[in-house]
Amino acid sequence: MAPHNISEEYDPLMDESLGGDTDDDDSFGVPRYQKIVIASILLAIVVMVLVIVLVINPLENKESALQEQYGDIVQAILAEAQDDVSGFARLAYMCNTFGSRITGSTGLERATQWAHDTMIEDGLERVEFEDTNVTNWVRRNETLRMVAPYDKLMIVLALGYSVATPDGAPLRAGVVVVRDFDELEALGEDQVSGKIVVYNAPFTTSYSGVVSYRTNGAATASKYGAVASLTRSITPVSLATPHTGVQYYDSDYPEIPAGAITVEDAELLASLYDANVTIELELYMDHQLLPDAPGRNVVGELVGREVPDEILVIGGHIDSWDQGSGAHDDAGGVFHAWEAVRLLKRMGLIPRRTIRVVMWTAEENTGAGSMEYFERHQNEMNRTVFSLESDGGTFTPVRWYYSGGASGLETVQEISDLMKPTINMDVVEGGTGADTAILTENGVPGVGLDVDKFDDCGNIIPNFYFHYHHSPADTMDKIDLTDFQECV
Repeated sequence: MAPHNISEEYDPLMDESLGGDTDDDDSFGVPRYQKIVIASILLAIVVMVLVIVLVINPLENKESALQEQYGDIVQAILAEAQDDVSGFARLAYMCNTFGSRITGSTGLERATQWAHDTMIEDGLERVEFEDTNVTNWVRRNETLRMVAPYDKLMIVLALGYSVATPDGAPLRAGVVVVRDFDELEALGEDQVSGKIVVYNAPFTTSYSGVVSYRTNGAATASKYGAVASLTRSITPVSLATPHTGVQYYDSDYPEIPAGAITVEDAELLASLYDANVTIELELYMDHQLLPDAPGRNVVGELVGREVPDEILVIGGHIDSWDQGSGAHDDAGGVFHAWEAVRLLKRMGLIPRRTIRVVMWTAEENTGAGSMEYFERHQNEMNRTVFSLESDGGTFTPVRWYYSGGASGLETVQEISDLMKPTINMDVVEGGTGADTAILTENGVPGVGLDVDKFDDCGNIIPNFYFHYHHSPADTMDKIDLTDFQECV
C-alpha cells in the first residue's frame, strides 16, 4: 500500500481500510465509521462516570462522614456558646478590676494571678506559671503645647521605650512636618537638625502601611539631628484620641523623645506648615526604662482522652498597653480560648487530644512570653499538632488565616464548614499571630482568627479594630456580647 501524501489532509474515518465511507451498513442502516464514533462517545461517558464515582464521590462522602460524626456536636457547642454570658462577665471583671496590663505593672501581675487561680477553680489541669523577664518601661507625665503661631494645648502619648525630655524640663523647638520618610530625607540635616519632626502619614489602606512611622520614626528623625519625634496616631478614625505603641531606637544615633499625637493635631500642624507658618512646640515627657521585671505566662490544659500527649495550643496575650483596659487587644482573645475550653468541659466533651490554653505575656513589646513558651516546650513541637491564636479584636468572626500544608487548609475549611449556617468562615493562607508565629516557623500548622465589624446594612467597616487599638478607648464597653459569643 502506497504511503499517504502528507501534504494532503488525511481523515481516518474516511479510510476504507478502517471501514470508512462504504455502503457496508449494518442491519439498522448505521455505517461502520459512525458506530466507531458512537462507541468512543460511550467510552468517554463511562470514564466520566468512573471519575465521579472514584474521585468526587469520596470527597462528598468524606464531608458527609464529617458532618454525620460531628455536625450535631458542633451545633450543640454553638448553641451553648450563644446562650452563655458568664465568659463575657469574666472578661468584664478582668478588664474593669485590674485595668491596663503593661509589662512590669501591678495590673498585669494581679490579672495573671487571678487567671491562674480561676483556671484551677474551673478544674483545668496542669495550671502553671511560666516565669520570664519582661520590659519595665514606666509612663509618668507628658504634655504638648503649641506656642506659635498661637497657644494651643495638644494631646500626646509617649511611645513605648521613649526617653524623657532632657534635664527633666520642657523642650521647645521649631517643627518640620513630613508625610513620609522620603520627604524627611529630602529636607536633610540642614533643615531638620534641632527641630521636632512631625510625621503626618494618613492611615489609607492598612496598618502595615503606616506603622513604620511609629516604630522607626524617632530613630530616623534622630539620624538627621531632630530633637524629638511626633507621629500621627495609627488609626483611620479619630475623635481626638491618641494611639500609643512600641518604637525602637537605633544605637547609632541619639535617643530622642517619641510620642503619638491625634489625627486632628497632625492635620493642623501640616496645614500650618504647608502655608509656611512658623510653628513652635513645647514638649514635656517624664518617662523611664527601668531594669527588667518578673513576668509570666499562664498555662492550663483540658487533657485529652485518647492521645493526651498530642497538643493543640490556643490562646492570646494577657498583657496590654497602659491605655484603656486592653479589652480588644487582647483580653478578648485570651477569653475566646479560655471560655472555649471551659465550655467543652462544662458540656462533658473531652477532646481526643490535649487542648492547652496559653495566656502569653509581653506580646506588646519584646515577645518575651512567646519565646519563653517555645524554650520550655520546643521538645514538644513534634507532637504539637495545631495552634490557634486570637489577637485581632472581638468582632464578627469571618475567616481563619492558615499557615501549614495545603491539605491542612482543606481540612480546616471542612471543619469550619460544620459551623454553617450559624457562623460562615473562609480559610485563607496568612500569618497566625505574633505569639504562635514561632510555632508555625517550627512546623506546627495553625490558624489566626480574623474578625470584622459590620454596619447596619451588612457592610464591612474597614479596619474598625484600629479605631480603638492601643488607645484610651480600648475598653470593655466597646465589646458586643454576641460578637464575643461567636468568637468563643
